[in-house]
Amino acid sequence: MAYRRRPQKVLIATAVAVALAATADTREAHACGCFTPPDPSVPVIQAGERIAFAMKDGIVTAHIQIQYQGNAAEFGWLLPLPSIPEMELGTDELFNQLTTRTQPKYRLVRKYEGNCGFGSRVLGPVPASAGTAGGNSGPEAVDSGSPLVIQASIGPYDYAVLKADNKEPMLKWLADNHYFVPAGTDETVGAYIRPGAFFLALKLQSGQSSGDLQPVVVKYASDLPMIPIVLTSVAAQPHMGIQVWMLGASRAIPRNYYHTVINDQQINWFTSGANYNDVIINAVGEATGKHSFVTEYAGASKILQKVLNPPGRFGAEAQLASQPDAVAFVEYVLSHGFTLTSQVVTILGRSIPFPAGLEKMKITPQNFYGSLRYFLEMFRPMNPAAFEGWPGISYKPDEMSKELFDRVVKPTLAAGALFDD
Repeated sequence: MAYRRRPQKVLIATAVAVALAATADTREAHACGCFTPPDPSVPVIQAGERIAFAMKDGIVTAHIQIQYQGNAAEFGWLLPLPSIPEMELGTDELFNQLTTRTQPKYRLVRKYEGNCGFGSRVLGPVPASAGTAGGNSGPEAVDSGSPLVIQASIGPYDYAVLKADNKEPMLKWLADNHYFVPAGTDETVGAYIRPGAFFLALKLQSGQSSGDLQPVVVKYASDLPMIPIVLTSVAAQPHMGIQVWMLGASRAIPRNYYHTVINDQQINWFTSGANYNDVIINAVGEATGKHSFVTEYAGASKILQKVLNPPGRFGAEAQLASQPDAVAFVEYVLSHGFTLTSQVVTILGRSIPFPAGLEKMKITPQNFYGSLRYFLEMFRPMNPAAFEGWPGISYKPDEMSKELFDRVVKPTLAAGALFDD
C-alpha cells in the first residue's frame, strides 16, 4: 500500500475494508494525500489522514479527509496520480459514519448472580465489530511549455494538476504560483516522478481559514487505488496512522505492507479499549520495517446504505432560504438531518458568528448552534459579558442555503450513493 522508505518513521495504518478492492504496488504509490465518535466503546484512533476508496470499471474514486492545524497560508497538499483527475467536494460526515460503524467495539458482558449486582463476575471479553453488534471556476487555458495541465478552483480551494515527469519545473511552478510546499517534500517527491505521472496541488483560497478545510473527492483512471505514504510521511507525527476504507467487488489486501492481527488480550476491556491505539502501535512495531495494516472490518456495504442519504434528508433549498430569521433557519437545519460538522459550523458562522466569550466558558460552536434559541433568548440576558464585542447576526438566508447545499448536501448525498451502488 505504500513505499517502504524511512523505516525510522513508524507509520502505522488501520485499513478498514468495507466491501473492498485491492491496493498498491511497491514502486507506484498514487492516491491519498475529527470528530469524536459518539459511541464510547469505539476506540479513538490518531489518524493523520482518512481515505475512502471506491473501485468500479477502471475508475478510482477517492474521498480524502485532510488533517491540518495551522496558518491557512501555510497549508499545502500534494497528491501523486497516475492520470488526470476530476475534482469534487467531499464531506466529513462520511468519515464520522465509517469510523462509528466499522471500527471494533470493546464491551464487557456481565452476568449478575443473586438478587443484586455485588460480587458480579465478568464473562467477557466479547468483541463486537461495528455493523454487526461554493462556486467553482472551470479550468484555465495553459501554456504548452509549462508543467501545468489544469488550474481551477473548487469550494474553498485553488488547485492545479501538473505533469510529474520532471520535478524541478513542477516545484518551480508551485513556488512561483504561491503554493506552499512543506519542508522535506523536495527529497521525497522523486519517488513519484516518471513519464505519464501527474501531481495534484491544493491550497486554500485567499481569505479562507484552516476551518474551511473540507474533504475532497478525486476521480481518476487506475487499475488500483494507491496511497503515497512516503510523501505523506513528510508531515507525519510519530506513530501517526492512516485509516483506509475500500468499496469494491471483493476484499482489499495490502500489496506491499504486512497485515497485522492484534492480540485482543492486550486490550483494556474495562476502559472500552482506550489503549487500542497503543496496542496497534506495539503490534506494528513487531513487523519487519515497522510497516503494517490492521483490518478492522471486512464485510458488506449495507451497513452504510441509506445512512448518509435517507429519503427526504436535508429538506429543500428554497424552503430553507425562506426561513424568517436566523433562529428559525438553524432550527430547520437541525430538524432536517444536518449534523454540525466543521463545514456546517463554518457556513453558519459567516452570518451567525460564534461569540468569542463563549469559548472562554468552554462552550463549543456545536453547543451554540445546537441550542441557538436558548443562547440568544435566555443565556445572553443572564450572561451579557459572554457576548461583549459580539458583532451580532447578519442574516443572509439565500447565501447560507446555497452554500449549505453546494458544500454539504450534494457531497453527502453523493457519498451515500456509493453504498447503494
